[in-house]
Amino acid sequence: MEKWLIAILLTVLILAVSIIPLYQFQLASTYVTAYEGAKAAYYGIYYNDKQYTNTQKYNASLCRFDTILQFDPDQRDTYMCNLIGETTSIFIPKVETAPSWVPWEWSRPTLDWKNPANTYEWQITDSAGNIHYYHMEEWNTVWYTSISAEWDSGPDFWRTDDEAQNRYYHGTEVWFEFDLQPVWYFEGAQSAYFAIAKIELYNVKLSGRDAGGNYVPPREGISFAPESPGSVLPIYLYPFGNEPAPGSDQITQLYYRGVALNPQYFRDKVYSYIALEDFGTHDWTYAFGMGAQGDVVTLMFKVTQFVVGEWVVKDVRQLPSEYGRMAKTGTTGWDIGKALAEWLSNPLNQLWLFFIIIVIVIIIITVLNPGVWAALLMALRRKG
Repeated sequence: MEKWLIAILLTVLILAVSIIPLYQFQLASTYVTAYEGAKAAYYGIYYNDKQYTNTQKYNASLCRFDTILQFDPDQRDTYMCNLIGETTSIFIPKVETAPSWVPWEWSRPTLDWKNPANTYEWQITDSAGNIHYYHMEEWNTVWYTSISAEWDSGPDFWRTDDEAQNRYYHGTEVWFEFDLQPVWYFEGAQSAYFAIAKIELYNVKLSGRDAGGNYVPPREGISFAPESPGSVLPIYLYPFGNEPAPGSDQITQLYYRGVALNPQYFRDKVYSYIALEDFGTHDWTYAFGMGAQGDVVTLMFKVTQFVVGEWVVKDVRQLPSEYGRMAKTGTTGWDIGKALAEWLSNPLNQLWLFFIIIVIVIIIITVLNPGVWAALLMALRRKG
C-alpha cells in the first residue's frame, strides 16, 4: 500500500514541476506581434480635460484603443465626429530597390539606412579582476500611423447636431504605448533587451482617396503636431505624462549578464503622443445640395532602437503600399453638375441633347426675329 502511495505522490510531484513553469509568467490577453523589439499600439486620448482609455470611457459611444483607434466622446450620431486610426508594427525596412508604387519621398531615405547603424562595446572589470565584455547595437526601424475624421450623421441642411457639420478637435492628444518587454519563446533561452533611443518624424501625408479611389486634397487649415519632418516625439515613462509617487516600478531593473540596465531607458513600456490641433469634419453648400469631407493624416516615423543582446527574431518587411486611411466624403441633395455628367455619358442622351439645343436655338431666333422664317421661305421660293 505504501508503494502505491509513494508512486501516486511522485506522479503528482512530476506533473506539478512540469506545469508550474507554464504559469510562472503572467500572460497577456492580447499582443501586437510576437517578434522581438518595440511594439506600438494606441493607448488613449486626452480630450476636453479627460483621459480616455479602455477602462475609463466617460460614457463615450466609441472608446477602443489597440492597434485600431475608435473614438467618439459623445452620442453615436450627434455633435463630435469619430476619430478612426490604425497603425503598423515597428519593423525593419528591407533595403532594396523601391517598388514603383511607393512614392519616392517615402521610400528613398530608408534605402540608405544601414542596420545595425552603430555598434557599441564596453569592457568592464569587476571587483575580482574579471573582465566582462558588453555589446549594444543601434537599429533603424519604421512605424506608420494614420488617423481619419469620420461621421455617423450628415451632411444635413436641416440638422444642427450632425457629425459632419464642421466638428473639429482642438488640443486633443492621441497617446501611444510602446511595449519593450523582452520576448521569450522557450524557457532558458537568452533574451534581447530593447530601449527606444528616438522617434523621429520622417514623412507626412495629408491627402487621401475616397471610397471610389478618387484623389481628395486636404482641407486648408488642418493642424497637428508634429508636422515637420525631423521633429522628434517626447518619450514618457508613464501614460499621459503622469508622474506618480516613487514606487517599486521605478526601481525595477532589467539584468543582462548580471549587470543592471539603466531603468530610465530599458523599461517594460514607454509612452508618447501626437496632438490634433485643428482636425475633424467640414461641410459646405452648393446648388441643390451639401457636401462634406473628413480630415486624414498619415505619419511615417523612424524609430531608433538600442538592442542589448542578440536580436534573433526580427520583423523585416517592405514598405507598405499607399499606406493611409481613406478620406470620408459625402453629399446630400442633388448635385446638378454630377447628375448632368452622368446623363451625358450615355451616347443616346448626347443625341437628345443635340436636338434639344437645335429646338432652343429655333425658338430664340423666332422670338427675337418673328419674320425671319417667312423671309427665309420667300427667298427659297425665288431661287426655285
